[in-house]
Amino acid sequence: MKKILILLLGCFFLAFIFAGGIFFTETGLLLVKKTVNRIGGSFVTVGDVQGKLSGRWSLYDFELDIASVVVRIASVDCLWRPEKLL
Repeated sequence: MKKILILLLGCFFLAFIFAGGIFFTETGLLLVKKTVNRIGGSFVTVGDVQGKLSGRWSLYDFELDIASVVVRIASVDCLWRPEKLL
């Protein structure tokens, strides 16, 4: 039982570190961009990103291509402030 608890705590710790890396670093935002481009295939593409998800970030050359609709956006800037949700 003790080994299972230690294993679960270790997994939780690694997940916490991974989530922190995604939300609080620019490398995390680049990982999200690569994932979107890989999973989105030819439907969704993102050219470049800057910033970090937990603050100010920018997307460049965003394209959404679904059936007969094509949306192209040169740049999107966002300042995410989760404390404003409360």
